[in-house]
Amino acid sequence: MKFSNRHRVLYAEDNADSREMVSMMCDFVDIEVVTAETVAEAWQLAQLKHFDLYLLDIRFADGDGLELCRRLREYAPHTPILIYSGNAFEADKKNGLAAGASDYLTKPYIGDLAATIRHNIERTKKPARQTDSDESANTSVRRKITNTSIRIGKDIEFYA
Repeated sequence: MKFSNRHRVLYAEDNADSREMVSMMCDFVDIEVVTAETVAEAWQLAQLKHFDLYLLDIRFADGDGLELCRRLREYAPHTPILIYSGNAFEADKKNGLAAGASDYLTKPYIGDLAATIRHNIERTKKPARQTDSDESANTSVRRKITNTSIRIGKDIEFYA
């Protein structure tokens, strides 16, 4: 039996291009992404599998990402939830955090997304007190991610 040490993220997003881009970017830095196109599909996957982090959009044809965030927070109280949305007003961010999100990132910015995902996962897995060696390890991971460029298709280039 083979076990994987990769972090697993559930990404709920209705836009196929966004799902593909984030999935490819995360795969490049050894983060497994399972995607869901609807609120219903995301909720079902969350109940079937363990995830180290939930990455959520807010707008869906079948429901509200903030309500999904609330349900996930109740279901998995210690799992980080990041909202990654085009809703960029301060009130949107406040509503996302009030719904239980650990952090709120605004689209289309993708520069630190992988580092933010990894940081939030590792923060929940570590003891409260961080040592100097842990800090230098985090810095080297961020440096590795930051100095990376991926070309996706002919029109999209990702810098992490």
